[in-house]
Amino acid sequence: MTTHTAKTKSSLLGKLSIFKSKKPYFVILSIVLSLVLMVLTASVAYLYMSYPTATADEIIFVLSTPLGKINSTFLEPIFKYFVPAFLVLLIISYLIIKKKSLTTSLIVNAVIAIVALGFATFKYKFYETYLFSFATSDFIKEHYVDPKDVKITAPVHKKNFIHIYLESMETSFAAKPLGGGKNNPIIQKLSKLALGNECFSDDSGVINGAHALSGATWTMGSIFAHETGLPLKIPMNTANRKDTDRFFYQKVKALPDILKDNGYKSYVVCGGDTKFSGVNYYYQDHGDYQIYDYNHYKEIGVLPSDYFVWWGYEDRKVYEYAKKELLKIAKNSEPFNFQLVTLDTHFEDGYLCPDCPHDFDDQYANVYRCADNKIDDFIKWCQQQDFYKDTVIVITGDHPTMDKDFCDDLEPNYDRRNFVTIINADKEKEIKTYRNYSSFDMFPTMLSALGFKIEGDKLGLGVNLYGHEKTLLETMSKDEINTELAKKSSFMDKLGQIIYVLAIENNYKNINDLFKSLIKLNHERNLITVICQSENSIGVFNEETIELAQKLGLNDLVTKVKNKDDFGTYMAYISHSKTKERYLNCATILSDKVDGHKIQGIALNYNLVGQIMGTMLIDNAYFTNLSPGVNVLILNLNTGMVENSYTFHEGKVVQCY
Repeated sequence: MTTHTAKTKSSLLGKLSIFKSKKPYFVILSIVLSLVLMVLTASVAYLYMSYPTATADEIIFVLSTPLGKINSTFLEPIFKYFVPAFLVLLIISYLIIKKKSLTTSLIVNAVIAIVALGFATFKYKFYETYLFSFATSDFIKEHYVDPKDVKITAPVHKKNFIHIYLESMETSFAAKPLGGGKNNPIIQKLSKLALGNECFSDDSGVINGAHALSGATWTMGSIFAHETGLPLKIPMNTANRKDTDRFFYQKVKALPDILKDNGYKSYVVCGGDTKFSGVNYYYQDHGDYQIYDYNHYKEIGVLPSDYFVWWGYEDRKVYEYAKKELLKIAKNSEPFNFQLVTLDTHFEDGYLCPDCPHDFDDQYANVYRCADNKIDDFIKWCQQQDFYKDTVIVITGDHPTMDKDFCDDLEPNYDRRNFVTIINADKEKEIKTYRNYSSFDMFPTMLSALGFKIEGDKLGLGVNLYGHEKTLLETMSKDEINTELAKKSSFMDKLGQIIYVLAIENNYKNINDLFKSLIKLNHERNLITVICQSENSIGVFNEETIELAQKLGLNDLVTKVKNKDDFGTYMAYISHSKTKERYLNCATILSDKVDGHKIQGIALNYNLVGQIMGTMLIDNAYFTNLSPGVNVLILNLNTGMVENSYTFHEGKVVQCY
């Protein structure tokens, strides 16, 4: 017995000797690095197995914005793909350590991670997104038509507007003779609606739809494209920050803004949490929507406090609640803009509610058939209401489905398009041919369907499809357009008007270094800078200072700001005073000189003084009253990265990065 015990002990010590032979810090570092590499590899497996058709733009956008409350099935792939992949890697690592060494295991994990990350980079074309973030294009600037510069005339009699975004709804699911691509047709009733109303096809009996171009291939990107005629672009170098939550181009004039200017009241019913991806900010900033989402119905007690189905509440409740809200809204005197956003057909496999038929062996097909039935029932209900005669209804798919295998039976070159139909518009199209169009074209087209007259028939990057103007897709290839849209656009940066108020502490020994840093930053983000310098720093100026200042747009290096550009740098000398007061003076100068701009934040240099000033400024009521969502950013001028960020939420200071 004693001999056996001794052998067992010796065997265990032998297995542990692989760690004893190394220094403790090396063992710990190797284990940590191996775990990190395994997490990266397992993450790639999760991404590929769950979202094989996602785009780099979508992935970056979702990672850059708040998640809100999401459905459990959205997280299920983590347990289905990530956890098993991680456990397999863990077992492999253990076997390698047992047979070889800890170093060998680390090397193997590194090689696997590099291969996995390389695969993801090329699969999702992150390399293109990264390279395009440096490549610049004036494409959007050259083709964009600003609604502020165009005469838009509202009709005397204003029609109501109901817009239904059907999650992941494509023309692909129609019968093949009607232009669909599936072997078994799924959306029979939607097909009849499209052919019986307007989808901008010809007389061939083939359904037409809209292409989803770059920046419009996920739900929020699609909504933004439909209603502004623009791609939703978040610069790649902002993806590490949390101050992108409200990146919805507040100063861009969108369709709901135009409707609001003409007396419309806007509403949206959505079965999810609109805080997901910051969607609620879009609805607040454009058209001032009344939001009826998951949170709203829980707060008023319509939904039990513990109720959560799919993304919040299922589509049959979306339509039920929409009917109740519409009957109340229709009693008001002003015209309404009413939006529905469905979610049951979200990948993977959709939500099979009790109403759904079982016509197919595939669950997702049954969910789509169910959605087809529900939208048809809703349209028939609308047609029976008194408000219908004065209402235009638009049905659009938000983007092609991202389900990993549902469209495997489509022909390789099948042209997938979003479903589109316009119902009850008193409008005749001038061109009877099959149009090649995108989500961007829906912006002026929907306004035209409501009876608005648009000078030139162009808005955003879109054209009015009822008119004769050619769309971008009718003059260029889809690939050419997507390539240009993916590139960095300084014009889009300016349209976004995400303005950073950069208040710099005067601890730079050489102000020229400061100016060089600012010039670099101005290439990456929209800056309006107030440089707070004490009077004793004037002596550091030289000819290079003046040259650099001119590159920054500084035409005056005195105590008073005399030059005002839409975007530029403003300089002010503040005489000796308390630091806090100096920053307040900077902000006052800025607010006086850049009226009309939305101040996004006060940025402070990343040093001890900047950190201290950050905590001081966030407690000052002046900044909290500037505008909703004001941030205090702690900015590293050397790297251009935000080190810390503070925001104001419900009267409280929240560190958001």
